[in-house]
Amino acid sequence: MPWEDIEVAIQTGELDGVCWSGATEVYTVGWADINKYYLTNNISGAWAGSYFANTEKWNAVPDHLKQLFKLAMDSSHYYRQHWYWWGGEAHYRTTGGSWN
Repeated sequence: MPWEDIEVAIQTGELDGVCWSGATEVYTVGWADINKYYLTNNISGAWAGSYFANTEKWNAVPDHLKQLFKLAMDSSHYYRQHWYWWGGEAHYRTTGGSWN
């Protein structure tokens, strides 16, 4: 289903729920206004923080590129922490509502 059709599908009962995002996005796009419940379990995969690679293929990657990848993952983790604590996710999960 196209993203832009989800709100109407929830309102009309075509969809019972959505596994798509975190609380920040749910409030930002307005889905919090049309749903009674929000599950906080990690089932969407967003910001899961785990990356997997085939061991044989990973071993073939040059060391400098492995280091670059690891640095990128560390930066991603920092961004995720910043987004969670200061970007609103923790606020929405604990208090709901808007920032207004």
